[in-house]
Amino acid sequence: MEHFYVSPVELQIDEIAHEILRRIKAGRVRRVVLDAIGDLEFASQDSARYRDFLYSLTQAFATHNLTTMLLVETGGVIAGTALSTEVSYMSDNILLLEMLYGDDLTRTVRILKSRGSRHEGRRLEMRISNDGVEVG
Repeated sequence: MEHFYVSPVELQIDEIAHEILRRIKAGRVRRVVLDAIGDLEFASQDSARYRDFLYSLTQAFATHNLTTMLLVETGGVIAGTALSTEVSYMSDNILLLEMLYGDDLTRTVRILKSRGSRHEGRRLEMRISNDGVEVG
């Protein structure tokens, strides 16, 4: 497993794209996780350029048949907001992970979008243990 980390303070989106594509063309990449695309948006300083950049990058990932996860910290934003529509057209699936604070911390997952298939839209509890992740 290969990692590529750039501090959010030092992000230059053209350099990031170049390095990611270089690694993909070298044939060493099967999965890509971008954490977090909000940092890329901030670094671009132009929302139209950011959308074009992200769309081009996701198209390159699709062309190379890569599994891709784009992570966004929403700060409380939920389905039906600008966040969902901003990345929805270029996403096959959108999951919303939440942490509900009460007497106990409850983690939940909700499928907002699953292109081409029926899916459960309600919030489901998600438990993480040494044995893995359990949803239900």
